[in-house]
Amino acid sequence: MRIIKLTLALSLLFCLSCKTAKNTTSGKKGKAGIACADIGIKGPHFDWIIEKDSALKGYTERPLPAAYKVYSIDSEQLHSFLAFATAHPEDTTLQISIPLPEPIGCRIFDLPTTKARPGSNNELIMAMWGKDNETKQNSIKINFDGKKLFANIAWDAKAYVILPLQFDDKIYYITYLKTDVPQRPAVKQSASPKIYRQTFDR
Repeated sequence: MRIIKLTLALSLLFCLSCKTAKNTTSGKKGKAGIACADIGIKGPHFDWIIEKDSALKGYTERPLPAAYKVYSIDSEQLHSFLAFATAHPEDTTLQISIPLPEPIGCRIFDLPTTKARPGSNNELIMAMWGKDNETKQNSIKINFDGKKLFANIAWDAKAYVILPLQFDDKIYYITYLKTDVPQRPAVKQSASPKIYRQTFDR
């Protein structure tokens, strides 16, 4: 009887460990703390490091979207990716992973390499356009100003944005649906004061 109980206990423990392992490796989040790590990128890439939404607590430079996800990028990986892009012929295609909001999730975009121009401090300034690897329809435009990456994604008639935010000496990236950004309140212009001219009867 003891042998049967021990066998059942070991079997249960084994099943629980299998389930835990499956939950931590399934999906497209990949390594802990890295978004889109297991999506299958070919060639050089950079990681999207998952940050807590509270990382931007206290940020007041601009209104934040109603819903967004926060990431950071290893600057060395990003610069290596861009340097590779500019060092290869224009007929070479790179791939980039983009963590879009659910239900879209992680997507691979194909990017033809492009030439960069040097900025005022010899940093790389470049722009790239690409298409979704699977649908071949939805598109992305990426701009790099030498330090930060900006991106606009057109997906099924909706617009998504990847926006860099400098906060606490660190560059964060938020991904969000463009329509989720609150509109700045319109500034009411005060009516021009009426000017009354005094007239005198002659």
